[in-house]
Amino acid sequence: MDKNGQGLSINTIVVSAIAVVVLVVIILVFTGKIGVFNNTASDCVKNSGVCVADDSSCTDAGGRVMSYSCDDTNNPTCCLKVPEK
Repeated sequence: MDKNGQGLSINTIVVSAIAVVVLVVIILVFTGKIGVFNNTASDCVKNSGVCVADDSSCTDAGGRVMSYSCDDTNNPTCCLKVPEK
């Protein structure tokens, strides 16, 4: 039998499938559909922090001021405890 046709290789199919998955993830990230991850990653308490009144109360207690969000209006600054050496 003589086969003169050209078919798709398995490598082409696998690379195309991976490219589609990557494209979908990029679209979800840029359209904000992965907001659940973003909310968790930027929350102070969920990142083992404590919301405090100001920067000085954090540094005086041996902590580090972080840019995580605090929902508490009385304590708007996120403070993470610096581990002791």
